[in-house]
Amino acid sequence: MGVGSLIKQPSESRLYTMEFAPNLAAGETVTSVSSCTASPAGLTLTGAAASGTKATVRISGGTADTTYKVTFVVITSASNTLEGEGYLVVRQL
Repeated sequence: MGVGSLIKQPSESRLYTMEFAPNLAAGETVTSVSSCTASPAGLTLTGAAASGTKATVRISGGTADTTYKVTFVVITSASNTLEGEGYLVVRQL
């Protein structure tokens, strides 16, 4: 599962949200975030949380002109483990 990309400036701190609804059964929700990582290194990820069909994390830092892959691993109310990936572009505007 993947999502589009988000653009942020190096000095910004932004919430990054990933939607898991397309991979959930009717009534199933995301209950916890098992892990949230970024590659390459250089971003600060804090406060990963689950709410309804989404996972969120606060992202700060990063190097200008770098694209980071952000990966969530979540657990659902049906005990499924799902992985989602998206991209964050850090750019000085």
